[in-house]
Amino acid sequence: MDATFMESYNGFIAARNEFTAAREKMRTQCLDMLKVICNRTDSKEINLDKFKEYCCDCGMGYPTIAYDGGRHPEYASNLYSTVNGFSLVNEKIVFDIEDCSSYSEDRVTTTELTELCDYLIEYEDDGYTLGVADYGDDE
Repeated sequence: MDATFMESYNGFIAARNEFTAAREKMRTQCLDMLKVICNRTDSKEINLDKFKEYCCDCGMGYPTIAYDGGRHPEYASNLYSTVNGFSLVNEKIVFDIEDCSSYSEDRVTTTELTELCDYLIEYEDDGYTLGVADYGDDE
């Protein structure tokens, strides 16, 4: 191996390690945020029907998660399964998505979690509180 390659290799290893640590931190932050939201309700469940109305009225798409197809990935997978809600079960987030009502956090990518949290932050920045004072509650 030449020196130029080794320099490039070492730079790659350092950047990969930083990226991996940042991704893990982001995943933890997202899951912690979803747990805080779930803890707003006695049932620890969040229904996103009113949130999805908000998204529609604002011209935004619904948040989605890729469904892996469960036992039949060859025909049942769906790259854009709509998120209908989520809940806190035994300190884990469980998603209710279009294709599965109990989709574990372990099956969701960090990028999908980040995008969902971005949507929820925008919603709350507009003055709504998920699970407490949702879109349309004052009408």
